[in-house]
Amino acid sequence: MSFANFISNVRRDRKDGNLGPRRFETRLYPKLEKQTSDLYIVARRGDRLDLLSQKFYGTPIYWKIIAQANELGKNSFAVPEGTRLRIPVIPEEADRLYNKYNSER
Repeated sequence: MSFANFISNVRRDRKDGNLGPRRFETRLYPKLEKQTSDLYIVARRGDRLDLLSQKFYGTPIYWKIIAQANELGKNSFAVPEGTRLRIPVIPEEADRLYNKYNSER
């Protein structure tokens, strides 16, 4: 499985439980090939990549996977209404590796 580097704006929790300052760091996202199990939807008004990631994956951090699969997200989280989107199914192995590689950084 291959991974792609992307710069993300991340806020890490400090040891005292408060949020630390925002900073940019590199994240690794899996490159997911098309599969028959992928979902396809038509975007509605107000849809955004981070909100779709939250809805389908339970976390907004995978927004880049949806963007990458649909060649979106260059300058905005917004998705044009009526756009047909592929929502890749994330295999457990990709999810495990994403968490492992990004937690070790």
